[in-house]
Amino acid sequence: MFLRRLLVFALPALCLMSASGAALAHAHLKASDPEKNAKVKAAPSHISLTFSEPIELSFSAVTITAPDKAEIKTGALSHGKESDDHVVDAPVTIPDTAGTYSVNWRVLSKDGHKMKGSYQFSIAP
Repeated sequence: MFLRRLLVFALPALCLMSASGAALAHAHLKASDPEKNAKVKAAPSHISLTFSEPIELSFSAVTITAPDKAEIKTGALSHGKESDDHVVDAPVTIPDTAGTYSVNWRVLSKDGHKMKGSYQFSIAP
């Protein structure tokens, strides 16, 4: 009887703990350049994103949305100057137009997990 009660309560708890461990396996955005909510004086020439896991570039993308809602495409993605596979570097040509820009990203980590997200930065007048 005791063993049965233990299984009734322990099994769901074990399932929850194992599920939370799996969720932690996804690549998370750790840093960006420009940073989230940054106010910069000039348009950046590249967007750099650093993730918690190695990223597969061929299945990843970065786009920028301008203040007027126009989409600004980036150049070919790379792992940056250091060839760090946790980094996604996107060359971009953004006009020096003041306003808030959105960086939209989707990546595939090398272990097969898909992640996406976005953040904003502003160019000061």
